Amino acid sequence: MHKIQTLIAEHYDSVKTKVDISVETLILTKVDQVDNLNSLKKTLIDKINEIYQLNLKNIESIEYTTDNLEDYKLGKFCFFIEKVNHKFEITHLGMLLITNVFVSRNIREALKKELNNVANDLSVLTSKSVVAGLAGFVLLL
Repeated sequence: MHKIQTLIAEHYDSVKTKVDISVETLILTKVDQVDNLNSLKKTLIDKINEIYQLNLKNIESIEYTTDNLEDYKLGKFCFFIEKVNHKFEITHLGMLLITNVFVSRNIREALKKELNNVANDLSVLTSKSVVAGLAGFVLLL
């Protein structure tokens, strides 16, 4: 496996781990919602796997010139923003953000900080929300 493929695999493994930990942590306090939370986890992980497979397919025919993910057109990219504070009540879990371009770690961290800072402004969204636009990002809940 080429290093770029390893980087992609590591990224999506990390995203799935964050989703898993977030759901399992939430289950501890919402035992009456175990089935719903496990269903949500499956939906999120299925979407992550779909994007991972698309990325692997898209890089099959690429000539590798660098080990930087930013240099490749992956088609889609996703990352998970965990709930950081108690005010982040969109799903009580976190958000899977899906983009059409790679998003660097610095931007992901800044976005995580900003979303958690403005969580009160986002409280109009409910856990029933399916897709919402946010600064060019697609939010899958």
